[in-house]
Amino acid sequence: MEKETLIKTFPGHWLDLRLLFTGAATCYNGHSYGPAVRPYYLIHFIRSGKGILKIADHTFHLHAHQAFVIKPNELTYYQADFDAPWQYTWIAFDGRMAATLMTQLGFEFPFVFASLSAEEFHAIDQQLGRLKQQNNNLVVDQLLDQSCLLNILLTLAEISRIPGTHKRSNVEPAAKKYVDQAIALIQQNYKRPLTTKKLAAKINIDRSYLSTIFRRQTGMTLKDYLTLFRISRSKEILFTTDWPITEVARISGYNSVSYFSKAFKHHLGMSPRSYRQWRRTRLEGKK
Repeated sequence: MEKETLIKTFPGHWLDLRLLFTGAATCYNGHSYGPAVRPYYLIHFIRSGKGILKIADHTFHLHAHQAFVIKPNELTYYQADFDAPWQYTWIAFDGRMAATLMTQLGFEFPFVFASLSAEEFHAIDQQLGRLKQQNNNLVVDQLLDQSCLLNILLTLAEISRIPGTHKRSNVEPAAKKYVDQAIALIQQNYKRPLTTKKLAAKINIDRSYLSTIFRRQTGMTLKDYLTLFRISRSKEILFTTDWPITEVARISGYNSVSYFSKAFKHHLGMSPRSYRQWRRTRLEGKK
């Protein structure tokens, strides 16, 4: 379990780069989340405690004053430590120029900051604090939100240029490129009918070989991964928007609302509507 705070912002007419919301969580011992997929960039700042982050075949053991960046449509799992569970804050953003900006700033994925100094963490915390102020959907508020996001990205970009401030797994198995290609195809085409045969044909490798290496590296079959990807993406949409269930189903790759609801309940033990209500009852405050 965890205690959450979610503060939605008003992106207004900003299309190139849009701050969507900010939030905070205090996790209980061993609390886990995921595997989950988000349709936006998400940056976590660990205020205290410890935990683990898993992205594909990468596992990171993280602690206070570290930060990690999750890109859109990236399947992730994280868990608070049992003895010293973490507390963290986050910001979520998207925009038609977001991917280009993140690339130009030098963010490669998975991207984990080895450590932020007390001064750097304090500077980011100040910007996050400004976002928690009253937001009345005025142009001045939108400008404030935008400036806070840009200042945070600037701070992180300057830190990332210093050698040794970020770390990535250097393990590159020979078959990893094929698994990465399959995952990329799922991310790009999850709204369409997909099979192992179609994915293997796109990558130009044997279907059985793709199934074997995919399960070896991810711990699940391609079919299970696709289902998990779609369901986890729908969870984030249900939580962060008020869109009708029919629209959530469509955007998550389901043409049938009844099939979507059945699959969702099979994985979560509750209907999409019940999940939305349950998730929001845990919020300590929202705007």
